[in-house]
Amino acid sequence: MKLLDGKVAIVTGGGRGIGAAIAMEFAKNGAKVVLAGRVPAELEETAKKIKAAGGEALAAHADVTKLKDIRDMLGKTSKAFGKIDILVNNAGVLLDYGPFADMKDENMQKTVDVNLLGTMHCTKEAIPYLKKNRSGLIINISSVAGKSGYPNLAVYSATKFGIIGFTESLAQELEKDRIAVYAICPTGTQTKMFEQISTAKAEHVPEDVALEIMDLIKNMKKIPTGKAIDVGKHV
Repeated sequence: MKLLDGKVAIVTGGGRGIGAAIAMEFAKNGAKVVLAGRVPAELEETAKKIKAAGGEALAAHADVTKLKDIRDMLGKTSKAFGKIDILVNNAGVLLDYGPFADMKDENMQKTVDVNLLGTMHCTKEAIPYLKKNRSGLIINISSVAGKSGYPNLAVYSATKFGIIGFTESLAQELEKDRIAVYAICPTGTQTKMFEQISTAKAEHVPEDVALEIMDLIKNMKKIPTGKAIDVGKHV
């Protein structure tokens, strides 16, 4: 029996990069996976790869800044698979890398809307589904930039700090419902986002983040809910 047999997992930003790696690892371990995102071609391509490997996947177009999209995506998941067990809030953007004073106002707002409010809205709408199961798991993708500030990343970093605070608070609220909440904090990971800010080779690849999450799931009884886990350093 595989670790995630019978589980239904949603991964936002699931079409590429870290999200795609998480979705593929979940499917490999037996989960039915819903890939949520804004680019249908990417979602379908990742779903195709999962199915070719013998997994089960569903592509669901959803912009996490739009409540209707979120609700439709959750409803589509419930209709297709009957329940929701796991939510991975991975969708995120990094815009206007550079001095804060030079950041466009609209990109400041979009960064907050996607990274922080998107995580909050997806979580709020998913909680009733998780409560129906009397158990569940929420994984919020933060960053090492959510634990320490970095120049030229002021707003991005602020949203990732916010995700950790949200995770810690929500974990205490949902513990009585047997819903665990964790934040995962990657360092530099080889994605299109990382390539915006550096020409150097990243410390990690997306698969490292996916394996960290699987290790967390295997060891959840030993890891307190609400914890923010650095990739490769959870122990």
